[in-house]
Amino acid sequence: MKKDVSLADGTVEVKFKSISGQEDQAGGLVWRWKDGNNYYVARANALENNISLYHTEDGSRKTIKYVDAPVSPNAWHTLKVTFSGKHITVALDGKTYIDLDDDHISGSGAVGVWTKADMFLAAMCCGRRRKPEPSLMTFPASSSPMWGSCAVSMPS
Repeated sequence: MKKDVSLADGTVEVKFKSISGQEDQAGGLVWRWKDGNNYYVARANALENNISLYHTEDGSRKTIKYVDAPVSPNAWHTLKVTFSGKHITVALDGKTYIDLDDDHISGSGAVGVWTKADMFLAAMCCGRRRKPEPSLMTFPASSSPMWGSCAVSMPS
């Protein structure tokens, strides 16, 4: 989590590559993170070929929407989430797959990345503008779930 970045409205983006994994091959983005029990997460899953949007409140994760999407293993993808007020869009490789309103978690919160199984995350960007500024974050390949930290270059 990038706890020193607090966004109510903005854009977060991550480049990722699914390497392997029998159990799962999922990675994504977290925003409006208040604590480990209250946040949004959008994730792409190469085993299921879908994108999912969840909200977690009081430690209970609830599905907002699942959408079929081509998440090829061993290929680089870009997952992007834009959020403003209660409006959320989730795009994969430049195509919007989720576009809806949800008001479960409001106000500002930290941003970060979420991975499960063998997912390689290359870089995360975040910002208050529609087009995020690049960050300085890179992650090595991992065979276990991890929460990442990053150094983000924020727009003024």
